[in-house]
Amino acid sequence: MLSKIKILAKCNVLSFIPIAFFRQNNKKILTTKDTDIVIEGFWRCANHYAVFAFKNAEKDINIAHHFHASAQIKIAIKKNIPSLVLIRNPFDCIASCLVFEPNTKPQYFIEYYKQFYTSLMDLRHNFVISDFDETITNFDVVMKKINKKFNTNFRIFDNSNENINNVFKEIRDENFKSMTKDISREIALPSDQKRHMKLKMIKILNDSYFEEMKELIEIYEKFKSK
Repeated sequence: MLSKIKILAKCNVLSFIPIAFFRQNNKKILTTKDTDIVIEGFWRCANHYAVFAFKNAEKDINIAHHFHASAQIKIAIKKNIPSLVLIRNPFDCIASCLVFEPNTKPQYFIEYYKQFYTSLMDLRHNFVISDFDETITNFDVVMKKINKKFNTNFRIFDNSNENINNVFKEIRDENFKSMTKDISREIALPSDQKRHMKLKMIKILNDSYFEEMKELIEIYEKFKSK
């Protein structure tokens, strides 16, 4: 019950703001009047990559990010601030969450994913949506979509190998400072070890949570269709 309340609190602006105000830090940034863009997505949806790629293109920019809360997007809509919502196939996404937090039950992430995206479903015309593969391979295209939708003039990310490697380095450096448990599991970068662990988690989701995951796939496809 407590976990469900925590999830719902992140979807509601009135409950989210006071909690987020006291929890924000260098990694979790709350939306304010000075925010240039809000980037939010569920866990393991390339949040780090999107934020650091944006900062690679726009050096002096205020980005609200990393609360993994749909309420952040609702605040952006209310304040007419450009916003980007990240999404990922739920099997890959939740399997990665379980690698990151192996002591958390799958039901928690399943319900969290469901509430995050269903709470924004009817608001999709207000923001740009980027699927995981597009985020990590064509972030220049994502930024062009943002400029077109919001009539902004953000500098476009140069999708060169050099810049991509710079983004990976920034993520690695930040993770080594902020991750406190098992960096090989927590780091927001791919690895063979994590891929192997993720495959095991996907099998568990298929075997034990098939119907719940089927519902999430439907939400995922509908959310992207817009």
